[in-house]
Amino acid sequence: MAVSVKGYSKSKQGNVKLSTNFKVSEFACQDGSDVVFIAPALVTILQKVRTHFGKPVTINSAYRTPTHNKKVGGTTNSQHCLGTAADIKITGISPKTVAKYFPRTSLIVLIVLLNVFQNSFLLSPFIIFFIFYCLTK
Repeated sequence: MAVSVKGYSKSKQGNVKLSTNFKVSEFACQDGSDVVFIAPALVTILQKVRTHFGKPVTINSAYRTPTHNKKVGGTTNSQHCLGTAADIKITGISPKTVAKYFPRTSLIVLIVLLNVFQNSFLLSPFIIFFIFYCLTK
């Protein structure tokens, strides 16, 4: 099944709260574009992670325009371009600890741990990269 994705305007809706701790602007492309695509299920899982650890979840990269994705070396079929992926950081919490937590609900979460990408300049030791696909029960 397809993942539900909603479109927003950063300039008009940037301060709209998507959950208790996340707003639209945090998911915006770093190239300054106005359009922001966000999968509500992504927000839900990030909020669950934030609530569980009781610490801010910093979104380093979420939605990317295809042009920006290419500029940063993203894959041509990157989930970032669809609004269904995010690179996050939780200060003081290891990626391994975060990976062990991920809720096993109706989401299948594919977690690529940093030890797979040790030589990647895009990922620091405190960031995990995850992509998810939403499936219905």
